[in-house]
Amino acid sequence: MEVVSLRIAEWNANGLSNHKLELIQFLYDNNIDVLLASETHFTDRTVLKIPQYSLYHSNHPDGTAHGGAAIIIRTSLQHFEAPAYQTDKIQASILRNTDRPWPLHIAALYSPPLRHRIDVVDYDTFLRHLGLRFIVGGDWSAKHNDWGSRLTTTKVEICYSP
Repeated sequence: MEVVSLRIAEWNANGLSNHKLELIQFLYDNNIDVLLASETHFTDRTVLKIPQYSLYHSNHPDGTAHGGAAIIIRTSLQHFEAPAYQTDKIQASILRNTDRPWPLHIAALYSPPLRHRIDVVDYDTFLRHLGLRFIVGGDWSAKHNDWGSRLTTTKVEICYSP
């Protein structure tokens, strides 16, 4: 099987439907195969169609228009939807790409800023859900001074040591 390269982009949308024309232009101008979107603000009633692409999304568990993640993938790529991962701490849309000689899961993630600390177990459970080979992109809502932020969040403190 020939290994096909993928052009993957990540987009923090802050409302994906509101930026539809900009999104379509970006996909076509940059020849994007897979777009991982966070903060889609989708609900079960949201419909977004883009010619030559399929859309898979995971909404916020409370069903209201905030948070959420989506994957937009070329319809010509062999793939199927894997079960979404939805908790109050992590929302992820997941696909399995079958153009590879081995299983590859691709996930778009949104992890809302929380007042309560997210545990390593939460991240570990999510990443184990994806299997051995995966690509994850999205908004982890994690900030650190080393990354140019003016503050460091508790999410970073548990997983990052410079």
